[in-house]
Amino acid sequence: MFAPRILHISRSAISRRFSSIQETLTNTMLPVRPSKVMAAFGVQLQEMLAEEMLQMQEETLASDEMRDALFRSTRNLNKNTGKIQFAVRTGGQGPSLDKLVEENTQIINKLLSSTSSDPTQRHGALSQAIMTFTETRMMQHFFDTGSLAAPSILQPCDDEEYIGAALGFAQELSRYAVGRASENDTSSIAICHRLIMQVGT
Repeated sequence: MFAPRILHISRSAISRRFSSIQETLTNTMLPVRPSKVMAAFGVQLQEMLAEEMLQMQEETLASDEMRDALFRSTRNLNKNTGKIQFAVRTGGQGPSLDKLVEENTQIINKLLSSTSSDPTQRHGALSQAIMTFTETRMMQHFFDTGSLAAPSILQPCDDEEYIGAALGFAQELSRYAVGRASENDTSSIAICHRLIMQVGT
């Protein structure tokens, strides 16, 4: 009778064999991908909201595009206003100045027309630019006529922009009066005083 043979396998050989099997399983087995992330109710809700979400995305995109266009146009508006201010403060007048004023007026009318569907777009940078332009036109009107320009002459601007421009104009007029006082120009100072009182009332 033969005794059974005992196989002597080293521990390191067993470890290598186990590692080989484990590596094979790891390379061939993959996790099962989920077939659904949401329940049926979630899918239905997503479908119901899809159109509304698309509309919101389109509105947001349109608003961003309008804001970018406003920024570019407002920058051009402020550049022109700066040129007008310099010309008015240095006694400039004539067709070139009138052309800049007309160009700014057209820019503002175009911007207000493009934002008519969303009046909130007027607030902020655009309204400030209109106010500064209106203040400059007040100063120009003052040198042309010696009087305070009425809102109807300074369109397009709303009541709030007109009031803000009038306050800025009063400060500008005070600085002008100080300059005229150094030249002993009592006549111009008297006109400034009359206008300041008119603005105050």
